[in-house]
Amino acid sequence: MSTLWGRNRRWGWVGLIVGSLTLWVMLSCTSSPSLVSPPLDPESIDEILVVLAMGNPDYGADSKRITDPDEIRRMVGVFNGATLGRRVRDIDLAVADTSTYYFYRDGERVQSFIFNGNDSERIAHQSRWHWVHYPAAKPFDHYRASEAEVIVVDEDLEEMERPD
Repeated sequence: MSTLWGRNRRWGWVGLIVGSLTLWVMLSCTSSPSLVSPPLDPESIDEILVVLAMGNPDYGADSKRITDPDEIRRMVGVFNGATLGRRVRDIDLAVADTSTYYFYRDGERVQSFIFNGNDSERIAHQSRWHWVHYPAAKPFDHYRASEAEVIVVDEDLEEMERPD
C-alpha cells in the first residue's frame, strides 16, 4: 500500500506541474499585446494626419487632416483597442507603399503608425510586420468615413497641388 501511495503521490505532483505548465503556455500564447501602451489620451490629440500609400511621389498622396474632436476620439479609440497579432509572412505582405497615421498634440507629433498598404491590417511594429486586430472597424474605415477634406501631401507632408 505504501508503495502504491508513494507512486500515486509522485504522479500527482507530476500531473500538477505538467498541468500548470500547459495552462501557463496556453495563456501566454492567447493573450495579445496591446498596440498602444500606455493608451493615447483622445482629449490631448488635436490632429490626426492620415497619409495613404503614396505610389508616385510626383502626384502626392491622398490624405486627410482630421481635427473634429468626435472623429479624433473614435480614431484614438480604434488604436487604443487594437491588439498585435502574429507576424506577417512575407507571402502575405501586399505589394504596396505604406500608409501612415500621424497623431499630433499642439503641432508636435506624439505617435505614428505605419501600415503595409491602405487596409490597416498589417502594421510595422519593432522592425517587423504584424497582423493587427481591432474590436470593430479598422482605421482605414474611419478614414473613409471622416468628413475631413481630402488633401494631397508630398513626401515632406506638405500640402501640394496634384499635377494635371
